[in-house]
Amino acid sequence: MMESIFFVLLLGLLPVNFHVKSYRITLPLLLANSGAQVPPKTGAIVNRCSAEAFTPNYAVEAGVFQSVRWERFPITIWIDSSTVEDTEEMSELRAGLSEWSDATRGVLGVKFVDDAKDAQIMVKMVDRIPGANGRTRFPWTDHGVARLATIEVVHARWSRGNVGIKSRTVQRDAAHEMGHALGIVRHTTTPGTIMFHNAATDVPSRLDLNTIKTKYCELF
Repeated sequence: MMESIFFVLLLGLLPVNFHVKSYRITLPLLLANSGAQVPPKTGAIVNRCSAEAFTPNYAVEAGVFQSVRWERFPITIWIDSSTVEDTEEMSELRAGLSEWSDATRGVLGVKFVDDAKDAQIMVKMVDRIPGANGRTRFPWTDHGVARLATIEVVHARWSRGNVGIKSRTVQRDAAHEMGHALGIVRHTTTPGTIMFHNAATDVPSRLDLNTIKTKYCELF
């Protein structure tokens, strides 16, 4: 029996097209993005860890004990290269998606794959998401375990009137969305973290790292 999770955090539920016919996604979608968020109510997730496992952290604030989790690592990631503008953007995107793996020294590892059918997370770049720079969805969950996720990241444009300056980076937003994909469903109110609603850092902070370690404490 599959159990589905459903809540919407953007203005409407927008379809995702990754040009992958092999996935027939019919389950409701779990969204995580830059808006206010509420953890999914599954009732099937076992709270294996304590909020005091790794301190300081924002595990309770971010709802990590009520969110979906991945059963095993590394997580396989496929990037829809047809949506990526250039090699620089691809480099930033891959760096951001790898940040949590790097920060945990490969414990929460990722592996990039060339074929979408081999992916657990499918990623694409988009021109715009209303009210957000990125969006994460879980079209397939099984008793609180994530089986398939999709991530969209908005292209970072040059700031008007500022030659050579961007107001945000793809790396930052990809790392932020990957944090959602790992199960940090809500934002923290602590500035200086990658999961702050308006993050100003490209890499997970100590608080970010302690929070994700608290969620997957049995691996650390």
